[in-house]
Amino acid sequence: GFEKEVSSVRFFGEGDAVIASAGDRKVRMINSVNGGNMRDFAGMTDYVYAADASADGKTILAGGQESVLRVWNDQGQVIATFEAPKPQEQTAAK
Repeated sequence: GFEKEVSSVRFFGEGDAVIASAGDRKVRMINSVNGGNMRDFAGMTDYVYAADASADGKTILAGGQESVLRVWNDQGQVIATFEAPKPQEQTAAK
């Protein structure tokens, strides 16, 4: 199970699976019929606010406190990451 509060649950496909995220840095695909863990999606380093899946369950994404959006394929491999823009340093006028 999860070690901290669940932050999001999204059904996809025929409704027999969900993507769930939690404050313990976990993103999981769970069988909604029996509650069994189907797959973990690794890489999150802080509290996960939300996770979702495409309608067919082939693409999973999640984002949270670390300000990085991660995208996985249905086999759990990271296919993209998107980081928040860094603030630009302002130069002093001469």
